[in-house]
Amino acid sequence: MTPCGNARVRAPGKLFLLGEYAVLEGAPALVMAADRYVELHAAEKQPESGDLVSFARRRTAQHLGIPVKIQGCTADSSSFSMDGRKLGLGSSAAVTTVSVASVFLEAGEDIENSQLRQRMWRIAKEIHDSFQEARGSGADIAASIFGGLVVVKPEEAETRIQPVSLPDPPELSFVWTGRSASTAELLHHVRGFKERHPRAYEKILSAMIETAGSALNGSPDPATLAEMFRRYGALMERLGRESGANIVTDEMTVLKGLAARHGGSGKPSGAGGGDFYIALFQNVKNREEFEKQLESHGFSAFPFQIAHHGVHSLKPDRS
Repeated sequence: MTPCGNARVRAPGKLFLLGEYAVLEGAPALVMAADRYVELHAAEKQPESGDLVSFARRRTAQHLGIPVKIQGCTADSSSFSMDGRKLGLGSSAAVTTVSVASVFLEAGEDIENSQLRQRMWRIAKEIHDSFQEARGSGADIAASIFGGLVVVKPEEAETRIQPVSLPDPPELSFVWTGRSASTAELLHHVRGFKERHPRAYEKILSAMIETAGSALNGSPDPATLAEMFRRYGALMERLGRESGANIVTDEMTVLKGLAARHGGSGKPSGAGGGDFYIALFQNVKNREEFEKQLESHGFSAFPFQIAHHGVHSLKPDRS
């Protein structure tokens, strides 16, 4: 495969662990880079005008003030789907990330430099928001750029991206709910609720912000994270119930009960409405017992691992 811009670039997807919705109101969020990757390479045929890759490369070149060949690149995000359904791993954010990173590489920059990655995040977020015509938290882009576990902390002056490591990582199970979700549709319901009932919205979001802040203050132990998962999941369920958004689906309610029977707690990953449900356990045995029961209930766990390596270049394929 011929390299695009003299380099092949790949970036991992994301799974939200904590802070959904509240991150848009200034709360910290914890996101995990998942070991599914988008890869940028040369296009075998000319992409359609206005595609995300060309849009992101053009805008990045403008930021850096350098000329680049905009067309001729494409991004393979097939690992972010299953049977034609998106898995909710942040494919558009990862595509934006590899596109932005490819231009930085063409400018001779080291895309694995931590300070440069902060700049790449700012540019990629701006481009992603512009293309989607919506303001996001940038947490999905942070996971793709930095890899590992990342805390995104929105602040007045500038959002801080803080890679973190948990000295005693919890046992996590990522369960596919059987349906894809529309984040835009869920956010539409929640924003409508905010406009119609601002006090009720503020009450729920204040609790979410407090819970996320408490959990992400320092390096939380598994027991603390488990309790915060339980609380946050209940708040997401309440937000969905009061806003009319189907955030916690019937399938997730079944998974919540199943996790509880095996000593775990859980919550939706991301906006909810489908995609993945995350169950957290104190030990391997409980997680394995939980996962053994999934098939009989019509579910399956995905063996995601943390992608410790964020966006990076690969050696050109000489074949």
